[in-house]
Amino acid sequence: MNENLKKFLEEASKNEELKARLAALTDKDTAAAKAVELAKEYGFALTAEDFQPADGEELSLDELDNVAGGWCIFAGGGSGGTKKIPYCEKCEECKVDETVGKPCSKCGTILTEIILHYN
Repeated sequence: MNENLKKFLEEASKNEELKARLAALTDKDTAAAKAVELAKEYGFALTAEDFQPADGEELSLDELDNVAGGWCIFAGGGSGGTKKIPYCEKCEECKVDETVGKPCSKCGTILTEIILHYN
C-alpha cells in the first residue's frame, strides 16, 4: 500500500463526511474510480491501481468495501500484518471503538472478531 493511500485511509477514518461518501460507493464497477475522485477532492493523488492488491489481482467486492466504503478502514504501517477488530455480522461493519462479545451499539447483535490483513 503506497503512502498516499495510507494517508487517505487515515483521513477517512477521522473524517465523518469522507467516511460517509466512501460508504456510499457500492457499485463495484465504479467504486475505485469514484474513490480516486474523492481522494483528489481531499488533496490526495491516487489512481485506480492504488486500490489493487500488490499481486495485481482485482479486489473482491468485500475487499473493495473495506478499502472504499466500509468501516473496516485500517491503515497499518510497516511491511504488512494483521489486525483483529470487532465486527457486527448483522450490520456488516467493523466496530473499531467497540468490544468483541458485547452488543453492537447500532443493532444489538453480539460482536464477533475478524482479522484484517494489510500490506
